[in-house]
Amino acid sequence: MKKIFILLIIASVIINSAVSFAYSSNEKRAYENLEVLMLRENYEAVLYESRKFLREFPSSRLKHKVKKLNNLAEKKLEQLYEKKESPVAPAQSITPQEEIFYIVQVGVFRKYSNVKKLKTKLKRQGFESVILKVWKSGKVYYRICAGKFKNLDNAKRLARNLKRKGHSAEIVAEVS
Repeated sequence: MKKIFILLIIASVIINSAVSFAYSSNEKRAYENLEVLMLRENYEAVLYESRKFLREFPSSRLKHKVKKLNNLAEKKLEQLYEKKESPVAPAQSITPQEEIFYIVQVGVFRKYSNVKKLKTKLKRQGFESVILKVWKSGKVYYRICAGKFKNLDNAKRLARNLKRKGHSAEIVAEVS
């Protein structure tokens, strides 16, 4: 009887350590995703994912790093909104400091569940994507993008690959 009890204790310790290992790997994976979003300059997604991380892993050891990313993303978004609100003459061309980026947009949806399904499908097919929340005429839309490039040829290549897999892909130019 004592042997069975000892085996049960050992089994529970092993199971608990396996669960804690999975928990920490999920934390690490979520944090790495945040870093990728930050490198891609997708600040809205960084805000959303960092808040989600802090809700899901409140006692995480990575909590302070996530908060730093969140604060940095907020500052970057504020700077972007300040640039967009400044008056620009319609005939003014792009200045040398501004850059053109080509975004491969896979879809725009009103329902978040639809965009989440598409993101899952894209991931299964090997495409990384980002969900952006966009407001237009007082309504919320969810935009899913699979890439942001400085080179138009790279954007066209990704769009072709997406179309081969049965997705609609549109290249949108963005000035930053």
